Amino acid sequence: MIFDNRHTRLIKAIKQAEMNKVRSLADKVNLDEPDKQGLTPLVIAAGLGQLSAIKLLLHSGAAANAPATDGETALMAASRHGQAPVMEALVAAGANVNAADKRGNTPLILATVWATRMASIGRSKTVSRVKILLEAGADVKAPDSKGRTAVIAQVRSGGGTLQEKNRLPVLRALIEAGADVNAASDRGRTPLMAAAFRGLKKTFELLLEAGANQKLRDNSGHNALMHAAEGALWTYRKAGYIGIFNMLFDLGIDLQEKNAGGQTALMITQHSHCKDLANMLKKAGAFE
Repeated sequence: MIFDNRHTRLIKAIKQAEMNKVRSLADKVNLDEPDKQGLTPLVIAAGLGQLSAIKLLLHSGAAANAPATDGETALMAASRHGQAPVMEALVAAGANVNAADKRGNTPLILATVWATRMASIGRSKTVSRVKILLEAGADVKAPDSKGRTAVIAQVRSGGGTLQEKNRLPVLRALIEAGADVNAASDRGRTPLMAAAFRGLKKTFELLLEAGANQKLRDNSGHNALMHAAEGALWTYRKAGYIGIFNMLFDLGIDLQEKNAGGQTALMITQHSHCKDLANMLKKAGAFE
C-alpha cells in the first residue's frame, strides 16, 4: 500500500498537537485510512487524549467507528487510556459503545481494566470512565473472544490485595448495571474463582453478596476453594486466603470435592508455606 505523504504529516501533527497543521491537512486525506502501524488518525488522537484534534477530525468527516486494522476503534483507544473527555466526545458523535476488536475487547472491558489498574496505584474516581460507557448503553454482559466479561476483567486486573478496597467501586458499578456475576469464561472460570485465586477477600465477599455461586466448577473441576488453595501456593501473603477459606467454610463448601485430577483442596495445600491453610482445612473436617 502506498501512503499519501500528507497522511503521514497529519499523523505527525496529531502526535505533536499542532492543530493548525491538523486543520490544513484534515480535508486533504482519507481520514479513515490506517497508517503503517494500522492506526487511523482518530484512533491515534483518541489514545493520546487529543480532544481538539478529535473534534477537528470528526468535523472534517472522520467516521467515529472507523477501526484500526486490529479492530480497535477510537472509543476503545480512549477507554484503554482512560481519556474521559475524549470518550464523552466520541459517544456524543455516535461511537458504538459495544463495538469489539479482533480479540473481542469492548470499550467497557478496556475501560474496566484501566480504571482498576489506576485505582490500584491510588488514583481516585477512575470509575467515572466506566460509568460514561454504562450510561451510554454499554453491554455489561458482553464477553471477549475468550468468554471473559468486564467483571472477570475487573477481578483479574489490579495486582493483588494492595489497594483492593480502592478497586471495589469499579466492580460495584458493573454489578449495579446488571452484570452476571456467575458468567464463566471459555475455561469455565467465574469471577468468584478469579477472586479466590488472587486472595481478594473484599472482592470475593462483594461477589457473594451479589449472588455469586460458590459451588460452580470450572472445566478442570476446580471449585472456588481449590482456586484459593492454588493461588496461595504463589504467595506468602495469606490473610486474604484465610478470609476466603472461612467464608467458604461458613457456606458449607464440600471439603472433599475433587477436581478432574482427583485432588481435593487439602491435597493442593500440601506445600511448605501453606501449612496454615492445610491446618484450617483439617480443622474444618477435611481429610486425606
